[in-house]
Amino acid sequence: MLFSATVIAVIAATLFVGCKKEKDETTSNETMSPKAQAMWNCIHHFQELRIACNSGVRSEGTMTLEDMRQTLCLMANFEHSEHETYCVNTTLDTLYVAMPNVDENGNVGDTDVVEAYNAFERALQECIANINDGRDVPSLFSIMLPQVGAKDSDNIRIVFTRGREAGQDPDSPTVHGPIEDLCLVWGLDGGYCNSTSFFNIQWDAADELSTYFTPDTTSPGNGSYQIFGNVEYAEYIATNTFMVENPYWSNYTYWPNAFNVTQCSDWLFFLSGIISGDEPCLCEDEMNCEWGFITGLIVSDTGYLHLSPNYHSEYYSCEVKDYYLEDKQHGDSICDRYHTALVCYADYYWVLPNPD
Repeated sequence: MLFSATVIAVIAATLFVGCKKEKDETTSNETMSPKAQAMWNCIHHFQELRIACNSGVRSEGTMTLEDMRQTLCLMANFEHSEHETYCVNTTLDTLYVAMPNVDENGNVGDTDVVEAYNAFERALQECIANINDGRDVPSLFSIMLPQVGAKDSDNIRIVFTRGREAGQDPDSPTVHGPIEDLCLVWGLDGGYCNSTSFFNIQWDAADELSTYFTPDTTSPGNGSYQIFGNVEYAEYIATNTFMVENPYWSNYTYWPNAFNVTQCSDWLFFLSGIISGDEPCLCEDEMNCEWGFITGLIVSDTGYLHLSPNYHSEYYSCEVKDYYLEDKQHGDSICDRYHTALVCYADYYWVLPNPD
C-alpha cells in the first residue's frame, strides 16, 4: 500500500553531552519565545532556591500544586533526561517520592519541594545503580501528582523511559523513508522472516517501525540544548477484542479505528487465537499501514491524537511496542499478539546559551 503522506525523517543522535547543566548558564532572550523564557526562568529560579535550601536556608515561600508539578518536570528533564542518546529496548519505569504537605490554601512550601526533588535524585540514583537488564539510560520524566483517596495518595509518581544505548548493540537493519522490500516477524525480536540471520534475536517489525518516529535531537548549533515541560505518556491500542480481566490492559488507551483501513487489519497490528507454525510475519504493506496511520493520527499536527490527553502537550516521539500475552480464560492455547503506540508528549524548546 502506498501513502502520499510526507516521509518522516529519522535521525538517531548518538552524541550525548552527558553533563548536568550548571546553574550559571544563561540564555539570550532574543532567541526564546515568551513561554520558553518563562520555563527557563523557572529552572534558573529553582536552581538558586535549591542551593540556598541545601545550604540550610529555609524558604518561607510557597507554590501551588500545579507550579510544583511543572517545576519538578522542568528540573528532572533539564538535569537528568538523556533524551539525546538513541536507545533501543526501552521500557517505562516509575519512581515514587513522598508528597509534601499541602497547607490550608492548597499550596506547598518551597523548601518541601526542594526536599522532594532531592528525594527524586536519590531514588533515580538507586534505580540506575540496581539495573541488571542493561537499560540504564533514563529520559523524559513525567510528574504525576497523587489523586486524593488513591492507593498511592502519599506519593508522587515519576514515570520515565529507560533503555539501552543503541551503540552498545550490533547495527540493526533499518530503511529510510517508506518501508520497501522488507519482511519481519511482528515482534518478539524474531528478525527477518524465514531467515537464520544473526538479527533474528534482536530485531522485529515493531522495532523497525519505531525508527521512523525517533525525534531529531541534533542541536541546531551554538551549543543549543532542549528544555522540556509537561511531559506526559500515553499508550494506544487499536483493539478491545481481548479486553478480558488482564492487568496489562489498564495501561492502554483504546482508540477505535475511524478510518477505512483497506488492505490493513487495523491501524495497529493485533491478532488473537491459536497459531500453528511460524509467528506472524509483517511485510511492507502492513508495516506501511501502521506507519501511515501513526503519522496521520499522532505525528501530524492535525491528528486526533497529536496532543496529550491531560496537559495538551504536543507529540514528541513514538515507540511501537510488541506484546505477547496468554489468554487467562483459555490457557496457553490462545494468545494475544499486538502492537501499541507508546507516545511521549511534551512542551519542548531549543535553548541557545548566551555566548557572554
